[in-house]
Amino acid sequence: LLNFGIGLACGWALGLPWLAATAFAGAFYVSSSVIVAKSIVDNRLAANAETPSALGVIVFEDMFMAVFLAAFAGVAVGGTGTQSLGGSLATTVLFVVGLLLLAHILRRPLGTLLGRVEDELLGVFLFFWLIALAAAAQALAISEAVGAFLAGVVVAGTDAKPRVERIIVP
Repeated sequence: LLNFGIGLACGWALGLPWLAATAFAGAFYVSSSVIVAKSIVDNRLAANAETPSALGVIVFEDMFMAVFLAAFAGVAVGGTGTQSLGGSLATTVLFVVGLLLLAHILRRPLGTLLGRVEDELLGVFLFFWLIALAAAAQALAISEAVGAFLAGVVVAGTDAKPRVERIIVP
């Protein structure tokens, strides 16, 4: 709330109209996630006790941005139906909740499957999974970044996460 409020105040102080000031506030809000993540990596703080809490805040901010972008797109377009504010929010929430539910249901079978395939095939599957969820999100007029983020969330919930990291990071 503090970062978003500061961003909104800065946008208004710059004389931006309310829609542009809101976009500025969203950009200002999410910038803290990037700073925290970069600090954790650069200062090698991943093993610290407070790191999981900081990463939890980052994940919350990312989920907030998914809803914010959907709402903002609905307002900015000024459309009706699925492009309206309510339609955009409903579509985004259903997409996110549906994928999180799917991740919970498929956690064990997906982890088993990912643990059994060869590294090359796993890499191909992960690339396909990322592109498929990004495309699904885009088809629903949701940011493809939300789909890509959720693709990672689904895979990160499996037992294959360490192997996936080993393959994907390089």
